Amino acid sequence: MHPVDDDRLVTAVEIAELLGLKDGQAVLDLRRHQFGFPGPVARRARALVWSWDSVEAWVTVSVGTVTGPLGDTLTAYAADVALEIPEADLAVSPT
Repeated sequence: MHPVDDDRLVTAVEIAELLGLKDGQAVLDLRRHQFGFPGPVARRARALVWSWDSVEAWVTVSVGTVTGPLGDTLTAYAADVALEIPEADLAVSPT
C-alpha cells in the first residue's frame, strides 16, 4: 500500500454512495471480480480505503467496456460529473 493524501481517501461505502452503487459490498465485489478496479491503498481501523483519484480514473477507462447494470451506473456517474470520456464510450448498454 502506498502513502496518499488522506483528503482523497474513501471507504467502500463512500465509493458506493458517490458512484450510485447499492452498497459497500458492491465495491468489494468489483475488487473480487477483476474488472480492473484499483486496490485499496490503506486501512482506517477495520475499513479498507481507496484513493478517490484512482477510482475516478478507473471509471473513466471502464465506461464503455463494462456492460450491464454496472456499466449503466458508471455511465450515469460519468455523465453527472462530466468526466472527460470520448463521446463514443458514453453509449448506454442495452437492457
